[in-house]
Amino acid sequence: MAAHRSKGENALDTALVKKHLETRSKMETQRQIYAGLKKEFFRSLTNYM
Repeated sequence: MAAHRSKGENALDTALVKKHLETRSKMETQRQIYAGLKKEFFRSLTNYM
């Protein structure tokens, strides 16, 4: 990448970087949903045990 940069070339595939950022955002949303569901599940377990 450094060699490309020194030549003034863009070594990153911008479409791929954009897709990666979108996927990362979706994964973070899924982690938050999962953590919330897990918290609710264990809270409901304490009511029935």
